Amino acid sequence: MSDIKSNQHQEDSESTISQKEAQVAELNESIENEKLLVQQLNLNISELQADILRFQNANKLFQYLKPSTIPEHTINSEDDTAMEFNEEHANILKDKRNLIPPLRAEVAQLEDEQANSEDRLTTLRNEFDNAQNQIVELQEKIRFANSECVRSTRELNYVQDQITERQNEIRMMEDLKREAQGALSSLLDRASDADGLGGGRLDTEKAIISLQNELRQVENEIAEIQDRIDEYKAVDEEDKAEKQKQKAAHDAAVNWQKEKVELQEEWRELMKEIQKKKNSLKTVETKQATQTYSTTRVIPLVKKWQGKKVPNANVPPEATIESMFAILDQVKAEHDSGMKKSEQEIAELIVNNAKLQEEVTRRRKALERTVTQFHADENAMRKKIDDIREKASKEEEKLLKQIESTKIKMAQRQLRSSATAPSTPKKP
Repeated sequence: MSDIKSNQHQEDSESTISQKEAQVAELNESIENEKLLVQQLNLNISELQADILRFQNANKLFQYLKPSTIPEHTINSEDDTAMEFNEEHANILKDKRNLIPPLRAEVAQLEDEQANSEDRLTTLRNEFDNAQNQIVELQEKIRFANSECVRSTRELNYVQDQITERQNEIRMMEDLKREAQGALSSLLDRASDADGLGGGRLDTEKAIISLQNELRQVENEIAEIQDRIDEYKAVDEEDKAEKQKQKAAHDAAVNWQKEKVELQEEWRELMKEIQKKKNSLKTVETKQATQTYSTTRVIPLVKKWQGKKVPNANVPPEATIESMFAILDQVKAEHDSGMKKSEQEIAELIVNNAKLQEEVTRRRKALERTVTQFHADENAMRKKIDDIREKASKEEEKLLKQIESTKIKMAQRQLRSSATAPSTPKKP
């Protein structure tokens, strides 16, 4: 029923799509016709505009054309009489003047036709725009219909796949049913033969007892193998625990996080002290540069007034040049001693830093040796575990083969016992 509905839905979608495509084709054809008509109207309008322009030019020429053989003269003036033209010129002027009204009428008619053509062109353009909008709408509807068709096709394919799967399942169930019925009929026949005369019940019971004994032996072997497997698993777990214990011991032995933190803290303190010394040294250098600059400015004055007596000069003892130079020498000495002390301290810090770096390198090498030994022990332990697992898997595979061979022997013995049992006719 679902297949019929899906087919009907697909047919409806295809018919709708075909109708939409036919409408689009008709609209395209009408649009092409309208385009041709618009082109023809444009050509006609161009020709009419050319004719109008030609007639307008001719009209202007006729209106402003003046004879070149006679002078310009005003007619009906007070002093002059009207000039008379010869007959040929008068006829020509008359003919030209007679041509003006028809040409004006024709020009007006052409202008009306042009206005009508322009109105019609505007109408056609509006119709063309409407047709274009309809085409866009129809194309959108076609796309929607195509998407619906694709979705319906996918749903149809999904339903068909589900139907095929259910049919396959039904066939499998029927095959299983036939096999079960065949096995049931065979068992019923064997039961009828066994219940009959000479059915071989005693032999069957003996075979059953023997098979039960063999099965019991196989179960004992399986239990022993399971015990051995459990022992191997226990050994494996012990090895894993030992490995974890050794790993924890190695981690505890090679863990130098505390020393690392202490060394880093000491290194940071040393760096702070070095920075402090650098800052003080920079301050002293700045002060010395300032004093040197001041001394440089004072030297010309000293040279100028050296050995001369300055009248009315009251110089305090602490402001004399000798005292100032003494202060300068003292400052220089302090600066030199500070520089020397700073250099000594920096050298000591560098030496201490080198010692600490050597200690870090030594501990890092010790850590690398310990980690290498740990990885070697770990690899050896893994190899040992892999060997134990491989040995256990081989023994398990061997036991499974023995179990399979035992089952095959039991089945063969059962088949032989059932084949040697005397067959008796079924009871009516």
